[in-house]
Amino acid sequence: MQIRVFKAQKSYLALLHYLVTDNNELLAASFAGHTPSVNAVIKAINNGESIDLVDNYTARRLNVSGEYQCFIAKGEYTSHGVALHERFFREQENTHTILSEDGNIEAVSDLLINRFALPQEWRSQYPEIFKEYISELTVIRNPEVSVWSNLKVYKLQLDEPAMKRIVGSCLKNEMLRIPECQDRGSFDPSWDLRTYLRQNAAEIAEE
Repeated sequence: MQIRVFKAQKSYLALLHYLVTDNNELLAASFAGHTPSVNAVIKAINNGESIDLVDNYTARRLNVSGEYQCFIAKGEYTSHGVALHERFFREQENTHTILSEDGNIEAVSDLLINRFALPQEWRSQYPEIFKEYISELTVIRNPEVSVWSNLKVYKLQLDEPAMKRIVGSCLKNEMLRIPECQDRGSFDPSWDLRTYLRQNAAEIAEE
């Protein structure tokens, strides 16, 4: 399985490790090969030129659009290239793309905790309560490359009002429970998230 680009009527091929797509748009790719080939693929991606996924005797054209962060690790004769779409680095958007090397969906929980300052104690529950907002993107792996065999990529489409509504509802129905601790504070199951934060503002500020 290879990744291919054309430059000046010449084709360049690199061994594919994996690539990630969303509706046939390239979001991520890892590949290796002779340095001129890797350089050509990186240059094509940076220029927004389409690339081909080649598997045996078939080829699939992938769209390339937007900005990418590209990295090259060079050896004496060969190089390793990685391209990641800007969607992986947007922190303030309502759509997030999360790469999990081990496939654990709790990588989405980690983003939720960092993005919305949600409690770490509920980390294992976030994938379930936000499941309607999480989807899994297409990851194409080269079966001959085992190092990325567990990799998964998730898309989270969630804004702050929806997050507050869901967490507030889960607090009311006690699907989420405030962790027991010695800190001062109060909680009533009828409260939503906004009310809980307002009632415990002083205690939270002290932390």
